[in-house]
Amino acid sequence: MKPTFNTFVFVFLFVFSISSCNKEDIFVEEIEEVIAEEEPVNKEDASSEVTIDPTAPCDFNFSDAVANSTIIINCVMDLGNQTINLPENVTIVYEGGDIINGSLNFSSNSIISGQLLNSSLTIGGTKPQLKDANFVFDPERWGIVEGKVADDVALKNKEILQTVINQAKKLGISVFEIDALDAFFKVDLYRMNRDANARASIRLPEDFHLKMTDKTFLRVQPNPAPFYTLLSTFLVDNVTITGGNLIGDRYEHDYSSVFDEHGVNRDTHEWGSLLYIIGTENIVVEDVFFSNPSGDGIMLHEETFRQADGTLYPGKKETNNALIKNCVVSGARRNGISFLDGRNIVIDNCIIKDTGNGSQAYNNTGTKIYSSTGVEPRFGIDLEAIRYRNDDGTLRQTALNEDITIKNSTFENNHDGDVLLYTCNDVVIENNNFDSWIGNIAAYNITIRHNNFKARVNNGKSYPRAIHITQRKDPFGDEMNFNYNIYGNKIAGYQNGISFSGEDFNVYNNEVLDCEAGMWIGNLVDTEIHDNTFTSSKTYSYGLRSRGGSSKNVSVYNETYNVNYRPIDFQGYNTNSTGYLKIYDCTFNSANSGNTIYLKNANYIEFSKITSNVKMELISSNNILKIN
Repeated sequence: MKPTFNTFVFVFLFVFSISSCNKEDIFVEEIEEVIAEEEPVNKEDASSEVTIDPTAPCDFNFSDAVANSTIIINCVMDLGNQTINLPENVTIVYEGGDIINGSLNFSSNSIISGQLLNSSLTIGGTKPQLKDANFVFDPERWGIVEGKVADDVALKNKEILQTVINQAKKLGISVFEIDALDAFFKVDLYRMNRDANARASIRLPEDFHLKMTDKTFLRVQPNPAPFYTLLSTFLVDNVTITGGNLIGDRYEHDYSSVFDEHGVNRDTHEWGSLLYIIGTENIVVEDVFFSNPSGDGIMLHEETFRQADGTLYPGKKETNNALIKNCVVSGARRNGISFLDGRNIVIDNCIIKDTGNGSQAYNNTGTKIYSSTGVEPRFGIDLEAIRYRNDDGTLRQTALNEDITIKNSTFENNHDGDVLLYTCNDVVIENNNFDSWIGNIAAYNITIRHNNFKARVNNGKSYPRAIHITQRKDPFGDEMNFNYNIYGNKIAGYQNGISFSGEDFNVYNNEVLDCEAGMWIGNLVDTEIHDNTFTSSKTYSYGLRSRGGSSKNVSVYNETYNVNYRPIDFQGYNTNSTGYLKIYDCTFNSANSGNTIYLKNANYIEFSKITSNVKMELISSNNILKIN
């Protein structure tokens, strides 16, 4: 028996108009539908679906558009090189189609899907709102040519990407996404100038997030120029760069002799960078892989040189509040990261490796031949601000690096060293893994703490040193290296653990293992060395050593040294001393009781409460006090 149904009445009232790519769907009017009785279902009709071909021409044009309407683009709308003026409150929605070959002039309160933007469509009139907060860049849609290309194509690639970035920014886009892309960009130039570098590069605007993926490869077009920058931020703030691979031309670069546009010889070819951050505040660079620039992976700088006291000239900008996190910088020819000027900068959880490697070649006259081989300084990170002394002795700080933190990072196989504290102040280096060393030129207010140093081995020989801080005085006798706190570090397998000279050092709670020498001291003023331990089974291992050097208000206490040779070995120490070196409450042992605490030409040392299994040997040494 056939079931019976009650009668249902459905009334649909549409108070808005909807436009689509098919004329019969442009307007949907008020509909009244009455269903008196269920009809048998035709299974064949139910399974059939209408297939829309998004590459087919649209069968309507924008002349049909009315105010307050929505136009769905699931076909190809060819504007025929015309400019179309749209009414107000129009929404154009992407559903797989395209709008090409012309211009759309929008009126107020209009919206367009970002997917519809392309290289042949010009947007004019009142700026429309983009339907989606993020813009997804489609390389094919915009005419990017991927793979190896000629210079003119690589230049066109750069111009296209820059144009789209600029257009997206003007339309209010703050997140610019790139997924699968592998293309070369011509960004080289022959002028050493921050502004020029930025203009030749792919430049990011302010309040902008460039979001890339592991499938994104932006490559420098191989070139013979002395300078290039692949990606830059120039005098813009609030920038985020995430993901992606930025690749230099180190092994394809032409290193032939070259002059810049001013006739200056630039044969070193050392100024090719992958990211140049210039006068930018509030920038985050995260999860980016940098590799093989002819110069540096990342450079940070201010807009222009500072005034003599280190303050900015009125209206000029510095790089401030920068975070570089979870990045890899690999195979840079010069430095992995160069700090030329900046404040409040953090390097966090990065890997910096294989910087500056290769053996320098020379011609038959001893002149360097420049090639893909590394070029000085060849450090993982170089903090090198330009500053110098005036004739009257005052410091001229035309650049500065201060309030820098380098933490949680790994340094591997960097040619000349891991971190160079060239000219900087207020720097914290903590919780990193090193396989070479931290060095200095003129730096102050430095903290090196809780790092792990494990020496790499080159040609069967351990790396020479882990931490090496040298003394440097200016022409007026003032020390340029002072106020160092070095503590909580673990150092293993080096020829020498920690060596240092300067003023106002506090070196404590460090553990040094299996080095040839635990600690070297030079000229020191106002320094405390305490609670360090040194253990080594190397045949000729020393605890505390010095060759020359002097002390003024220096104390060594609560130290524990267990070595195979001499626990203390001072030669030529304190020959011109102005005060005693005080050593107390320490343990100095040797595995061979026939060895000694060895003092030759050493003077003004006071020992008290010393525990040792070896005797003290004095040769031409004076004013050695032993107090128990």
